[in-house]
Amino acid sequence: CAKKMTLMLLMALVVLGAVITLCVLFPSWYVITICVVVGLILESAIYYGCEIFCLNLSSKLQTTTADLFAGFRKILKVIGVTICSLLSFVFGLCLFVFFGFKFELSHSMSFFVSYQNAKLKSIDCLKQSRRLMNGNRTRLLKLRLKNFGWILLCLTVIGSVWALPYLLVNKSIFYNDLKTDF
Repeated sequence: CAKKMTLMLLMALVVLGAVITLCVLFPSWYVITICVVVGLILESAIYYGCEIFCLNLSSKLQTTTADLFAGFRKILKVIGVTICSLLSFVFGLCLFVFFGFKFELSHSMSFFVSYQNAKLKSIDCLKQSRRLMNGNRTRLLKLRLKNFGWILLCLTVIGSVWALPYLLVNKSIFYNDLKTDF
C-alpha cells in the first residue's frame, strides 16, 4: 500500500514539475494561466485519489490501485469541490486571515463527504463538511499543530513522499471519528 501511495505522490510531483517547467520555458501570461489551471485540476484529482485510498485504508476496507485514480473518474465533481473550496478560502482571506483558515478547516472534509455521498452536488459537499466540522475545527487544528513537523517535512520533495501519506491517513482517521460522532 505504501508503495502505491508513494508512486502516486511521485506522479503528482512530476506533474507539478512539468507545470513549473512549462511556465519557465514559455513565460507569457496565457501559457502560465493554462498550465496553472491544468496543473490544479490534475493535482486535485491526484489528491482526491490519495485521500480516498487513505480513507479506505483507515476504514479497513479493500484498497486497490483504482482508488488512487478515483479523482479522474469523478473529475467534474473534484473540480467543483476544489473551486468552491478555493473560492471560500480566498473570500475568507479577503475578509480577514482568520476567516480564511476557518473556512479552510470547515471545508477540509469535503472530498471525503463527496466520496461517501456520490449524489451530492459540490456545494452540498462543502455544506455537509461544514456541518461535520462544526465544533470540531479546534480538534483538527490541534491535530495539525501536533503534526507540524511532518507538515514542514512536506515542503521538501523527499519528505513529502514519506510525510504526506502519514498526514492523509491521520486526516482520514479523524474523518472516521467525526462520522461516528455525527
